[in-house]
Amino acid sequence: MYAIEALYLNKCGLTDNEAILLLQSVKDCQNHKVRKIYLNDNHLKNGAALKMAELLLDPGLRLKEIGLKWNQITAIGGNAIAKALEDNKECMIFDISWNSIGIRPSDKKKPLTIPAGEVGKAWGGMFLKNETLIHLDLSFNKIQ
Repeated sequence: MYAIEALYLNKCGLTDNEAILLLQSVKDCQNHKVRKIYLNDNHLKNGAALKMAELLLDPGLRLKEIGLKWNQITAIGGNAIAKALEDNKECMIFDISWNSIGIRPSDKKKPLTIPAGEVGKAWGGMFLKNETLIHLDLSFNKIQ
């Protein structure tokens, strides 16, 4: 029996909700053979990033490569991914460049959910704890 090991869905026009459903199906799949997921240049936001963080925390999955560049992920999703990568022992390549993980989203109805300095703290904590990553691209994310 063959099993999918790599998903390349770059520039497919995927929305956040579609990506969440796709990632949930990867998590629910019985064979857990998927090792690479590339969702670059879609319309992904924090919902998909939070779901990806959930996958990174799943000990049954052994994702080695993940690409999320050129999306619309902010500090909320970026910090969740950084936290998930702290203890992940599988992922070796992660590209989240050309997003907005350095931006703390503001909503006039709600206060800021990410305090100043938390983006650097989240990724700094990941650098201290993760021993698996060999390639991490955070370029062009407006991190200050």
